[in-house]
Amino acid sequence: MKKCLLFTFDYELFLGARSGLVHDCMIEPTDKLMDVFDEYRAKAIFFVDTTYLCRLKEKSITYSNCAADYNSIVEQIQRLIKKGHYVYPHIHSHWIDAEYSPETNQWSLNDVTHYRFHNVNDTEKEKIFCEAMEVLHSIIHPANPNYKIDGFRAGGWSIQPFSDFKPFFERFNIVYDFSVLPRTYQLSDVQYFDFSNSPTNPVYHFEDDVAVEQQGGKFIELTSSIIRIPTHTQLLNRLYLQYLYRLKNDHTYGRGQGQHSTDIPGMKPVSEIGTSIRNAMFQPISMETFNRVKMPSYLRYLKQNPYMQFVSHPKMLSEHNIKSLSRFLGMVTKKHELEFDFQSFINNAQDFQ
Repeated sequence: MKKCLLFTFDYELFLGARSGLVHDCMIEPTDKLMDVFDEYRAKAIFFVDTTYLCRLKEKSITYSNCAADYNSIVEQIQRLIKKGHYVYPHIHSHWIDAEYSPETNQWSLNDVTHYRFHNVNDTEKEKIFCEAMEVLHSIIHPANPNYKIDGFRAGGWSIQPFSDFKPFFERFNIVYDFSVLPRTYQLSDVQYFDFSNSPTNPVYHFEDDVAVEQQGGKFIELTSSIIRIPTHTQLLNRLYLQYLYRLKNDHTYGRGQGQHSTDIPGMKPVSEIGTSIRNAMFQPISMETFNRVKMPSYLRYLKQNPYMQFVSHPKMLSEHNIKSLSRFLGMVTKKHELEFDFQSFINNAQDFQ
């Protein structure tokens, strides 16, 4: 039975008061991921936080640590491209307000006024998106001159309204979007999206609204996957995490502080079928929340569905997560015929069950 198994990663630092370091959050965990993917001949998709890269490149003129970080990222992205992985832009627009500390070589992103691309004025939108494409082009094309930068993921799934993005998708020939977490919503002062009426099929065409399927639409949405975690599994998982953290000293590679969002009072989803992103029973399928306790649920999901997309962050991974990934791939490669390339899945959808 053929299955499409997509591994996607937001390649970025922490987005709150303390960003963490490039080596810990990005370079080391991504190197470990590449080792696993090499072993199983798997392909992954990395969404690079391009506004951060632009700020880092800007600071590289003055600070040697920034120059070293930028060069490390460039070298790793080029290796990803040469190994056949996909690399696409990922925009967290509040990097325009980030403050850099030379003493710690870290950034503070406490100002979330411009976290949503929607909250940036039109001039800044133009600058941010064009620079995103330019910086990726300058990094990728020396490694592969024929590579097409035709995919995208919005920061924090905040792709709405799509009218903010459509002109840039059209200008830069972006076809594939990976920003929809189906049947979920988060209406807050940091993240803002409502996919509670989105289609149930994992891949569909759209035109003016990412949450509305339109036959013949020029864009293609490849949705993230949601898994239901039973209450008893959640309880066992909490105990197991305590064991990993306290007795095994298993911590994330990255050391930073993320953003904490606050709900906007009175906001409601547009449909009763929507599920809050904060509902612990329904979780995005992700490497950083994946371990032995959840393994049966993930294996069952893949058995029952032809398509499974992981949405993960190298900065959030631990040694146990990497080992769990290797164990998972070892099991599923014996049970299923796997396709790791999303374009092959789209072009041959009839072959998947």
